[in-house]
Amino acid sequence: MAIRSRRPDAAGFRAWLARESPRQTIASALSGAVILIFMPWSFDTIWTSRFAVFGILLVPYGIAMVVLALSYALLTFIAFRDRTGDALASLARHSSPRTLLERRRMQFFGTNEGSLAVTVAIVSLIFVAMLLLDPEVREVEWAVPAVLASVLSSWALIVTSFAVKYLREWAVASAITLEADSEPPQFSDFVFLAVQMSTGYAAGLGHFRTSAARRTATFHNVLAFIFNSVIIALLVTVALPAVV
Repeated sequence: MAIRSRRPDAAGFRAWLARESPRQTIASALSGAVILIFMPWSFDTIWTSRFAVFGILLVPYGIAMVVLALSYALLTFIAFRDRTGDALASLARHSSPRTLLERRRMQFFGTNEGSLAVTVAIVSLIFVAMLLLDPEVREVEWAVPAVLASVLSSWALIVTSFAVKYLREWAVASAITLEADSEPPQFSDFVFLAVQMSTGYAAGLGHFRTSAARRTATFHNVLAFIFNSVIIALLVTVALPAVV
């Protein structure tokens, strides 16, 4: 009599992991645990500033953002690695929201790719503003490196989340076409496209064929412009005097 294997279904696990919510939930839980672990250290600092509430979270948040970016990128790599061409498109389609209600629910709860990018960018901007507006915050040990880490991690999260977004646009609606190549598309191609958009190089690799895809690309460009031109510029203004 045949014995049914009890080993986990690797394909089923990767299909589950390719959905946006599980990866965000796991990565957020890990980063949240980091904040709880390092929070007692922050309470040892005596705060008299009006930014005390944010200051308590400053260094733990910087560490947590590194964990969030690394874990989200790693989980995304595990989900989509080794898939190319039709296999990659099939995985992206089956792991995308199936109904309008599901898409709206993800948008409402901030669990879609665009919401993740906006959230991390806004929070990074808040911490950069803290460094600029309050000298007491700048004097906190590890404050500047922590905010630097959070900004770099936010940039990496923006790239990864939009790479997944472009992958789904390509697979579900054929809204993006890539330059002709001898090899079938793989996830790294969409990472490359997201890096191009985040660095102001525009869409050298891809062509956006629908209004929805162009709106996504425009939103990405605007977000990248704000992030690169404002957040990083302000942070460098604070960081350079601190390290020189």
